[in-house]
Amino acid sequence: MPTQDEKTAESIHDLQANTTILLGVAQSQGRDIKRIFQRLDTVDGRLSVMDGRLNIIDGRLNVMDGRLDSVEQHLSHIDTRLDKMDTRLDKMDARFDKIDARLDTMDARFDKMDTRFDGVEGMLGQILTRLPEKL
Repeated sequence: MPTQDEKTAESIHDLQANTTILLGVAQSQGRDIKRIFQRLDTVDGRLSVMDGRLNIIDGRLNVMDGRLDSVEQHLSHIDTRLDKMDTRLDKMDARFDKIDARLDTMDARFDKMDTRFDGVEGMLGQILTRLPEKL
C-alpha cells in the first residue's frame, strides 16, 4: 500500500498533468478564438463593402424611379391628348354619318328626278313624233 507521501506525490503529479492539459486546451482555444476574431474582421470588412455597393445600387434605383415617374407623367399626358383626339374623332364620325345620311337622301331625290325626267323625255319624244315634219 502506498504511503501518504506517495499518495501526495501522485496527486501532485496528476494535478500537474491536468494543469498542463488544461493550459494546452486554454492555449488552443485562445488561438481558435483569435482566428475566429480575424475571420469576423474579414466578414465585417466584406459586409461593409457590400453595404457600400448596396447603397450605390439604392441610389441608382432612386434615379431610375425618378426617371420612371417622369415617363409616367409623359404617358399620362399623351393618354389625355389621345382621349381628346378620340372624342374629336367621334364627333367627326357623327358629322360624317349625318353627311352620309343627307347624301343618301339626295341620291333618292336624284333617282326620283331621273325617273321624272325619263317620263318627261318619253312624253317629249311622243310629242315630237306627232308633230309634222315642217319644223
